[in-house]
Amino acid sequence: MSGEKYNKQIEIISTKDTDVYKFIIPSEMEGLDELEVNLGYSPKNAEGFKFMQESLKLDFKVIDGNAVGTFTVVQKETLLPFLHVMWWPETAGLCGVVASSDIIDVSNS
Repeated sequence: MSGEKYNKQIEIISTKDTDVYKFIIPSEMEGLDELEVNLGYSPKNAEGFKFMQESLKLDFKVIDGNAVGTFTVVQKETLLPFLHVMWWPETAGLCGVVASSDIIDVSNS
Protein backbone atom coordinates (compact mmCIF):
# COMPACT_ATOMS: atom_id res chain seq x y z
CA MET A 1 0.00 0.00 0.00
CA SER A 2 1.20 3.49 -0.75
CA GLY A 3 -0.06 6.93 -1.62
CA GLU A 4 -0.45 10.50 -0.45
CA LYS A 5 -2.24 9.43 2.75
CA TYR A 6 0.97 7.72 3.88
CA ASN A 7 3.39 10.28 2.41
CA LYS A 8 1.77 12.99 4.56
CA GLN A 9 2.78 11.08 7.71
CA ILE A 10 6.43 12.05 7.18
CA GLU A 11 7.42 15.29 8.91
CA ILE A 12 10.86 16.75 8.18
CA ILE A 13 12.14 19.74 10.15
CA SER A 14 15.22 21.85 9.40
CA THR A 15 17.64 22.31 12.28
CA LYS A 16 20.03 25.16 13.04
CA ASP A 17 22.86 23.12 11.50
CA THR A 18 23.38 23.23 7.74
CA ASP A 19 22.02 20.15 5.93
CA VAL A 20 20.91 18.50 9.22
CA TYR A 21 17.23 17.59 9.57
CA LYS A 22 14.94 15.97 12.11
CA PHE A 23 12.18 13.56 11.14
CA ILE A 24 9.03 12.55 12.99
CA ILE A 25 7.07 9.56 11.65
CA PRO A 26 4.41 7.38 13.28
CA SER A 27 6.15 4.25 14.54
CA GLU A 28 3.11 2.13 13.58
CA MET A 29 0.80 2.29 10.59
CA GLU A 30 -2.43 0.32 10.32
CA GLY A 31 -1.19 -2.40 12.66
CA LEU A 32 2.26 -2.59 11.08
CA ASP A 33 4.99 -1.92 13.63
CA GLU A 34 8.32 -2.84 12.03
CA LEU A 35 9.51 0.56 10.78
CA GLU A 36 12.40 1.20 8.40
CA VAL A 37 13.53 4.72 7.47
CA ASN A 38 16.04 5.41 4.70
CA LEU A 39 17.59 8.57 3.34
CA GLY A 40 17.36 7.98 -0.37
CA TYR A 41 18.91 9.80 -3.29
CA SER A 42 17.05 9.88 -6.60
CA PRO A 43 18.45 11.01 -9.96
CA LYS A 44 17.55 14.60 -10.84
CA ASN A 45 16.26 13.56 -14.25
CA ALA A 46 13.69 11.07 -12.93
CA GLU A 47 10.86 13.40 -14.08
CA GLY A 48 8.89 13.42 -10.84
CA PHE A 49 9.41 9.73 -10.12
CA LYS A 50 11.67 9.01 -7.13
CA PHE A 51 13.71 5.87 -6.72
CA MET A 52 16.65 5.16 -4.46
CA GLN A 53 19.79 5.09 -6.56
CA GLU A 54 21.67 5.42 -3.26
CA SER A 55 20.35 4.99 0.29
CA LEU A 56 21.35 5.05 3.92
CA LYS A 57 19.33 3.36 6.68
CA LEU A 58 18.55 5.84 9.48
CA ASP A 59 18.39 5.20 13.22
CA PHE A 60 15.59 6.56 15.39
CA LYS A 61 14.04 6.42 18.84
CA VAL A 62 10.35 5.82 19.48
CA ILE A 63 8.87 8.63 21.60
CA ASP A 64 5.13 8.75 22.33
CA GLY A 65 4.31 6.53 19.35
CA ASN A 66 6.53 8.40 16.89
CA ALA A 67 9.89 7.52 15.41
CA VAL A 68 12.18 10.51 15.92
CA GLY A 69 15.66 10.87 14.47
CA THR A 70 18.09 13.19 12.76
CA PHE A 71 20.06 12.89 9.56
CA THR A 72 22.55 14.85 7.50
CA VAL A 73 22.03 15.33 3.78
CA VAL A 74 25.17 15.05 1.71
CA GLN A 75 24.69 17.23 -1.33
CA LYS A 76 25.30 15.30 -4.54
CA GLU A 77 25.53 16.96 -7.92
CA THR A 78 23.26 14.59 -9.85
CA LEU A 79 21.05 13.22 -7.02
CA LEU A 80 18.20 14.63 -4.93
CA PRO A 81 17.55 13.56 -1.30
CA PHE A 82 14.25 12.27 0.15
CA LEU A 83 13.06 9.96 2.92
CA HIS A 84 11.77 6.49 2.04
CA VAL A 85 9.72 4.83 4.78
CA MET A 86 8.41 1.26 5.13
CA TRP A 87 6.12 -0.13 7.80
CA TRP A 88 6.49 -3.93 7.72
CA PRO A 89 4.22 -6.61 9.20
CA GLU A 90 5.51 -9.00 11.86
CA THR A 91 3.98 -11.93 9.97
CA ALA A 92 5.62 -12.94 6.70
CA GLY A 93 3.45 -12.85 3.59
CA LEU A 94 1.46 -9.76 4.55
CA CYS A 95 1.81 -6.48 2.65
CA GLY A 96 3.52 -3.47 4.14
CA VAL A 97 3.02 0.25 3.67
CA VAL A 98 5.49 2.44 1.79
CA ALA A 99 5.78 6.22 1.87
CA SER A 100 8.21 8.83 0.63
CA SER A 101 8.74 12.47 1.40
CA ASP A 102 9.01 15.27 -1.08
CA ILE A 103 12.51 16.08 -2.28
CA ILE A 104 14.36 17.71 0.64
CA ASP A 105 15.34 21.33 0.08
CA VAL A 106 19.00 21.39 1.10
CA SER A 107 19.31 25.16 1.33
CA ASN A 108 18.83 25.63 5.08
CA SER A 109 22.17 27.41 5.60
